[in-house]
Amino acid sequence: MVRGFLGVVATTLLILWGAFGFAGSWKLLYNPSVDEDIDLYSIWFVSPKEGWAVGGKFLEEKGVILHTTDGGKTWEVQENPSEKTLWDVCFVTPKVGWAVGAGGMILHTSDGGKTWKQQMSKVTNWLYGVTFLNEKVGYAVGMGETILKTTNGRSWRVLKGGKPGAAIGEEVLLADVAFVNENKGWAIGQNGEILYTEDGGKTWTMQRSGLEEMAKEYNLVLWGISFADEMRGCIVGDYGIILLTEDGGKSWKRVKTPTEENLKGVCMLKGGQGWAVGELGTILHTTDGGKTWVKEDWESPGGKNFEFRSVFALDPKTAWITGQWGMVLKYKP
Repeated sequence: MVRGFLGVVATTLLILWGAFGFAGSWKLLYNPSVDEDIDLYSIWFVSPKEGWAVGGKFLEEKGVILHTTDGGKTWEVQENPSEKTLWDVCFVTPKVGWAVGAGGMILHTSDGGKTWKQQMSKVTNWLYGVTFLNEKVGYAVGMGETILKTTNGRSWRVLKGGKPGAAIGEEVLLADVAFVNENKGWAIGQNGEILYTEDGGKTWTMQRSGLEEMAKEYNLVLWGISFADEMRGCIVGDYGIILLTEDGGKSWKRVKTPTEENLKGVCMLKGGQGWAVGELGTILHTTDGGKTWVKEDWESPGGKNFEFRSVFALDPKTAWITGQWGMVLKYKP
């Protein structure tokens, strides 16, 4: 940490930089033909060159796995043995990763995606979020308040929910999950719900989001969660909502944002940098750990606004966004 006078100057410059919107911009790297009918819902990189994106061809209801080795400029299709739409992807090494999606689908690779094999989830609910702490311990969440856990990277057990709703609208959606260590984690989703565990998922308690009254009036979903470290994290959701914690999730407070568009993804880094993305091409950037946010620009093909679903960053200068029509953007500091 910079001390003394230089620290004060650096902090002041960062505040001014954020306040006046002197942020970076984004370059469109990959723009497949609209005829390909691809939406990408999650993106993950293990290095500045190698990464994966998953999603689906929504008219065909067919899942898609894409792989790049040149930083996102070009992508190759990897075989999806289930052919089901995939909603999230997570890698713990350049070889070992998982993807989850429709119908309780869980796919695993141990060779960098050359082959993907199906794992039994024991549920048929759509799974929307997956996270792993290492090659053995991981969690997945989805419809029906479903929370799954594996402790060997192969077999899964149901921790919570898992039963389909009796009718449309009766299933409570959990959209994302994050853990900061083997014990402490959160699952978020519909009705502004924040579930918290401090025993590795054995028990879950509800945390106040401050959105309880709003959720009674509106169909409100919290879509993404990301922690920079064990104390600082952000949650994003509908209506431009961003919630911030600086005490390890003991309390969450809503911060002001320059948008009311639904936010679908968030990525926070140590050092204060972070991004949130969502509908109508919305890209927000923070440099102070989520306290303040500014919009960032990108050149949309034909001036159209597209929905972004996922943002992933390796460091403050290396980040990607993906979403509707299979587009991939890369950050330009």
